[in-house]
Amino acid sequence: MEQIIKRSLEEYGMAIEGTVYTDPVIRQLSKSYGGGRAAYFVVEIKGETVGGGGIAPLSGADEDVCELQRMFVSGLHRGKGIGYGLLKHCIDFAQKAGYKFCYLESSEKLSDAIRLYERFGFKYLDDKMGDTGHFSCKTYMGMKI
Repeated sequence: MEQIIKRSLEEYGMAIEGTVYTDPVIRQLSKSYGGGRAAYFVVEIKGETVGGGGIAPLSGADEDVCELQRMFVSGLHRGKGIGYGLLKHCIDFAQKAGYKFCYLESSEKLSDAIRLYERFGFKYLDDKMGDTGHFSCKTYMGMKI
C-alpha cells in the first residue's frame, strides 16, 4: 500500500510535507490499525493489491467522530467502482463501530477522490476538525453516518 499511496500522491503533485506522503504510518499500516474501532482494508485482485482505506478515531475530536484515512486506489484500477466499494465498506465498518460522523481531509488536486466523496454524500466543511497533522490538505469534508 505504501507504493500505491506514494505513486498516487506523486501523480497528483501532492508528494509534499504535511500529507500522508511523509507520514511514517504508511510503512506499518497493519500495526497502526490494530482492531477495536480502527481498521484498514486492502483490496486485492488476483493476488495484486490495488487499493486500501481505513477508519480510525479522529484525534482530538469527540469519540463518535471517525476519520477516513489513507484511502487510495492504484491508477490502473481507478474508475472501475473499486473506490466506491471500498468507501462503502469503510463507512459500514464505521457505523458498526458506533461512529456517528465521518471526517476526511483531502486536496483539491485529488479531484477524482473529491468527486467520489461528493457522490457518496460527503459535504464540504468550513474548518478542519481534530488534529490529523496533515497541514497541506485543505479540503475538509464530513458526513453523518
